[in-house]
Amino acid sequence: MNSDTVVAVLSQVPAVPGNSPLETEEAAVTREIVNRMTDSERLLIHGIVAPDRGPEQLDGMQALKEEQRISAWKVYTQFGGWRLDDEAIGIPFIEKARELDVKLICAHKGLSQFGLSPSISSADDIGLVAPMFPDVSFIVYHSGFEVNVPEGPYDPTAEQGVDTLVRAVVDNGIGQQGNVYAELGPSLVELFRARLAAQRETRDVERNERLVREDEFANAKLAIDGDPSLRRPSYRKAGPQSRRDFLSYLKTHEDRPG
Repeated sequence: MNSDTVVAVLSQVPAVPGNSPLETEEAAVTREIVNRMTDSERLLIHGIVAPDRGPEQLDGMQALKEEQRISAWKVYTQFGGWRLDDEAIGIPFIEKARELDVKLICAHKGLSQFGLSPSISSADDIGLVAPMFPDVSFIVYHSGFEVNVPEGPYDPTAEQGVDTLVRAVVDNGIGQQGNVYAELGPSLVELFRARLAAQRETRDVERNERLVREDEFANAKLAIDGDPSLRRPSYRKAGPQSRRDFLSYLKTHEDRPG
């Protein structure tokens, strides 16, 4: 209740359907539960695609859109060792996304541990495909960040790290009004709002935002903020600082510690 998060995205790992810890169907059910509780669209989901595994992956994209109502595609180029500018794998995938009119692609770039190839983890391919498909938006998850690469001033010669994304957009003339976005945590929420407003004509974003502000979850948060007896410790406020504070807290909360 104390979270500043308004809208969330439920994503998945790159696993073969049937062997994933979170299947797309399960993610869709979770979304429906959350949105039913709040009577608004607070949770969105990705559709995982592994185009390197064969044409059946592209064939399945239509079902992901129509049956699971995904809001964006999620790809992990490192798993399978392919690139978005690969004419046999990446380009057909992007073209299929455009054909289905779900023109938001989230690509995992960076974090190439576990034996994954840094060259495939690089965000270089983003800069090549973005100008080719100006009506498609690309969100670069982790922005090419590598845990073993120190980040600092921009280095145009860097072969790993966030600088590969910076170089990709600079070298290909992708400016602030372009179609490439670095995933930076909370800013992702605003990005989804803006992009979904433009890309999904059936969604009334203003109506949804109003519903989010006025739904039961929002009202519950207001009730908690207005009634000290309902509050719980959170990252925003320190807990009891002394034995007296703790006993007072227990008394206020009917001898329950949390």
